[in-house]
Amino acid sequence: MKTRLLSKSILVLFCISFFLLTACEDKVDVHRVVVTQVSDITANSALCTVQVDLNNSSKIVERGIIYDSKEWKNQIVKTDAHGGDGSFSLSLENLQPGTVYGVRGYAKNSEGVVYSTVYSFKTPLKESTMEDVEGNVYKTIIIGKQEWMVENLRTTKFNEGTSISRVTANGAWAGANNNGAYCYYSNSADNLENYGVLYNWRAVNRRIPAGTGDLVLAPAGWRVPSMEDWNALKNHLINHLYGYQGVQDNVIAKSMAATSLWLDCDMPGTIGADMASNNTSGFNAVPGGYRTERGVFNSINEKAYYWSSDAVEGVIKDISYFVTLSFNSNEFMTDSKEFEESTGGNSKLAGFSVRCVRDVE
Repeated sequence: MKTRLLSKSILVLFCISFFLLTACEDKVDVHRVVVTQVSDITANSALCTVQVDLNNSSKIVERGIIYDSKEWKNQIVKTDAHGGDGSFSLSLENLQPGTVYGVRGYAKNSEGVVYSTVYSFKTPLKESTMEDVEGNVYKTIIIGKQEWMVENLRTTKFNEGTSISRVTANGAWAGANNNGAYCYYSNSADNLENYGVLYNWRAVNRRIPAGTGDLVLAPAGWRVPSMEDWNALKNHLINHLYGYQGVQDNVIAKSMAATSLWLDCDMPGTIGADMASNNTSGFNAVPGGYRTERGVFNSINEKAYYWSSDAVEGVIKDISYFVTLSFNSNEFMTDSKEFEESTGGNSKLAGFSVRCVRDVE
């Protein structure tokens, strides 16, 4: 008797299970909506492609995308004019430059709405061009309330047309501290295209007439950055999460450095590690090295040295401020400690690269 009751119980459970399984077969059992890519990303727009793969796709009554900045406070919904399974693309518009966005696809049928996971991307900053007195054209980018050159200066003339002295001999470079001078790294013009020109600080700080008026190395309307300018750039990148892996700290070197020309480094987060992920800020710093006060060339492909227009006041040494980036570091250095320790602090006699900046609204 007990055996027959047990057999009946098993049979009942089997029938219930079979009923549930067959009932499920009439419903959607594969829910798949995937953002496959976000392409054609500009400062203000992008193109999102979504793949829809739903059983009973004829029941889909709406499909589209939802996007917003990372705070997800003002979500925008765009619908696709077509239905069913397959791929579709929609444009994301009115985006802000240099901003992290998230987008997800969705598809709606009689049983509800299926969403994809969030796909994150970052818009680049606005790009433009400028021209120096010799007709050299440079790309520029707006970062916060500043517009920066994204190439190193390569003019051989001051902006009012006076030629800057090119000094090649080591001894002559050491003696050029009272005059504006420039050179190519290793005195080779082959380095001009990638790295621009190295200038001594007398070229950076030249005024015509002497002692009056504006500095004249930068193209008209632009300036060699002060330390206030450099620190404004640094703080903007830190505050807008350009730090390595989105950290709000001075680990922004990768975001500033070009994606090539640097030496390799195995340490994650440094410029030389995974260089393809560099330059999210668009600043595009290149490792042009420098020239010592004695005329010796050093550190190409290892470091970038950029002049400031500010001299260090109240010290005996002949020092001007500058900033540095290094292939084996994750920091953007805005003090002259490293160079002072290695050279005795006579930075005005060195040859560094120049980037120019101007204010924007």
